[in-house]
Parts: sequence; structure tokens; C-alpha cells
Amino acid sequence: MSTTETNKKAMPYVRLGKSGLKVSRVILGLMSYGNDEWAKWVLNEEEGIKHIKAAYDAGIQTFDTANVYSNGESERILGKAIKQLKLPRDEIVVMTKVYGVVGRTPGERLFGDNDKADAIGYVNQYGLSRKHIFESIKHSLERLQLDYVDLLQCHRFDYDTPIEETMQALHDVVQAGY
Repeated sequence: MSTTETNKKAMPYVRLGKSGLKVSRVILGLMSYGNDEWAKWVLNEEEGIKHIKAAYDAGIQTFDTANVYSNGESERILGKAIKQLKLPRDEIVVMTKVYGVVGRTPGERLFGDNDKADAIGYVNQYGLSRKHIFESIKHSLERLQLDYVDLLQCHRFDYDTPIEETMQALHDVVQAGY
């Protein structure tokens, strides 16, 4: 029996909300993968890839990350694992999130501190504006080494951006094939 056949039998799938997307009942969250300069409890790339392999081998085929986790390192590690482990793109579900500032250095943590972000040059690099959503997904795809994600989630509500702008931008991301 191949690994793929084992994976499909080992893990039940459930429909995600009212969407047509099915996800493995257990989802591997990748907030703790990246660079320990971002947070001391974060696992490095080598350990992260081992965990991703173990999860996939156990039948977990849904992976959840975010642009802000270790300032993008979590996405980069997942992308590297997908390539290195040759995980079949058509069999896995990749989820990421948009909202926060991705710092320029590993230890820079700006999530939730928009005033500080603006003051040090991160204007328009957070929130759910059309500009930020499109820039964020493009950067996420580069780090993930993918052409598209299966689910782009809003990490939190943006009180400064009209919901209509956010929803139209998310619709346009889907239409663009990201």
C-alpha cells in the first residue's frame, strides 16, 4: 500500500464550514515553526520539517500558517517542506492568514502594534485594505513557493477598513487565482 493510500485511510476529512473544501480532521498549525528570535518557544527549520513529515505520514494533509508567524519564516518552512518532501500539491490543503506586519528582521514583533508599525515605516503593511491583502498574498506565495493557497484567512477584524473593501479584495484574490 502506498503512503498516499495509507494517508487517505488514516485520517478522516470534514467539510470546512459551509464551503466545498474538505480538510483533514486534524490540522497542523505552524505558529511554532520559524526562528526563536521571534519567540523562544519556536522550532527551527530542521525540526519543523521533521514535524511536517511526521504529520503528513500520520495522515494530516492540512497545514495552517500565517504571514506574521516568525515574520514569514513559518510559511517559508512549510514551502520548503512541501518541495523537499515532495508532498503532492493536489492532496494537501494550505491555509495562511493576512492582517499583521511582517517584520524585516527575525526578532521584530509588531503584530497588534499598528502605531509603532507606522512610526518605523510599515505604513499600509498591515490590516485588511485591498493594498495590503494583495501585497500580503503575493509575499506569502513567494515564501510558500506555491502558485495559490487553498484558504486565505483574515487573522483579525480590521476596524479601520470598510468591510466592503476587504470582501471585494478577498473576492478579487480568488478571481486572480491566488
